[in-house]
Amino acid sequence: MDNIDLSPLKAVAEARVAEEQQRAKAHRASSASDKPRFVAKDHPADRPAASPFVAGTTATTSVTSSTSDTGARGSNELPTVIELTEANFEAMMQLSNYVPIVIDLWAEWCQPCKQLTPVLEKLAAEYQGKWILAKANTEKEPVLAQAFKVQSVPTVVAMAKGHPLDAFAGAQPEPQLRGWLDALMNAVNGRLSPLPADGNIPGLEAFGGLVAADAVSEAAPATIVDQAEALADTGDYAAAEALLVDHLEHNPGDHAAESACALYQTLARAATTDEDTIVYADEHPADISAQCDAADREMTEVGAEAAFTRLLTTIARTTGEERAEARKHLVNLFAMCDPTDPLVIAARQQLASLLF
Repeated sequence: MDNIDLSPLKAVAEARVAEEQQRAKAHRASSASDKPRFVAKDHPADRPAASPFVAGTTATTSVTSSTSDTGARGSNELPTVIELTEANFEAMMQLSNYVPIVIDLWAEWCQPCKQLTPVLEKLAAEYQGKWILAKANTEKEPVLAQAFKVQSVPTVVAMAKGHPLDAFAGAQPEPQLRGWLDALMNAVNGRLSPLPADGNIPGLEAFGGLVAADAVSEAAPATIVDQAEALADTGDYAAAEALLVDHLEHNPGDHAAESACALYQTLARAATTDEDTIVYADEHPADISAQCDAADREMTEVGAEAAFTRLLTTIARTTGEERAEARKHLVNLFAMCDPTDPLVIAARQQLASLLF
C-alpha cells in the first residue's frame, strides 16, 4: 500500500497526543505501586517484517493461525472496537506499536459496508483484543479518507508499529477475513512492543469512547447469503454466484445458499439475453436453448408460473438430450423457490408424470 499522507492530521493529532501523554505520565506517577494489569511476554520491539499479503487482495484461509502466541494482547483490558477520528489518529498510531489495528473505512450509504462491518465487529470480539478494530466514517472524517487515499468503500487497512501492512477494498466473506486476520497475526507475532507492565499503553487513553466486546453492533452478523446479495446489488452476479458455490462446497445442504445461488445464476443468464427473447422463443418452439433463455426472462420479469409452464411444455414434446436439457433447466429454476410453494409442488408433480 502507498505510504499514508499524515500531514493533514498532524496539527490536531499532535496537540491531542501531547495532552494524553501528560495525563498518562501523571497517572503513572500516582499509581506506580499499583499491581500491574498486564503480564507481557518478552517481545522484541523491532518493526514488523514485510507483509506476506499482496496489497489490495485477501489472504487465503490456508494460513495457520498463531493467535495463541500474542500473549497479553488477548487481555480483556484492551478494547475490541474503537471509533477512529482525525483527533485521535496519532494516538491510534501509537497504539499500533503494541497491538495490530484493523481500520475499517466506511460510509452510511454504502451497502457492502453494512455487510462487512458487523462481521469485523464479530471477529474483533472473538479475538478478544489480539487486534483492535478502528472504525472510521469517511463522511464525517474526510481527512482520514484523504490520508489513506480511499478510492472506494469499504476499505480496510491493517496497521502495526505505525505502518500499513496490507489493505483491501470491498466486502469479503467471513472465511477469507479469518484467513487474512490469521495471516496478520503471523506477520506481527513477536515483532510488536511488549505491553507496559503497569498497563498504561501509550495512545489508549485517547479513546474515551471505547466500545467494549459486549457492546458491538447489535445487528446480526452478515450471513453468506447477505454477503452474496451485497455483491449482486452491484450487478456482479458472477461474484455472488462464485461466493456461494465456494460456500456450498464446504457447507452442502445449506438451502438458503442453494436458493440464492440458483437465483444469481438465473439473473446472470437473463442479463445476457435480448429483450425479444420471449417473442423469439414463442416463434421457434423447437429451439431448446431459446426456450431456456425465455424461461429465465420469464422467471425474473414475468413470474415462475410462466417459466414453469414453458419448460414443462417443452419437456412434454421432446425426447433425449433436448428433454434432458429442458428438465435440468427447470430443476435449476425450482432451486430458486420455496419447496413448499404450491406452485413448485404442482410443477414438480407434473414433471414427474411427464418423465415417469
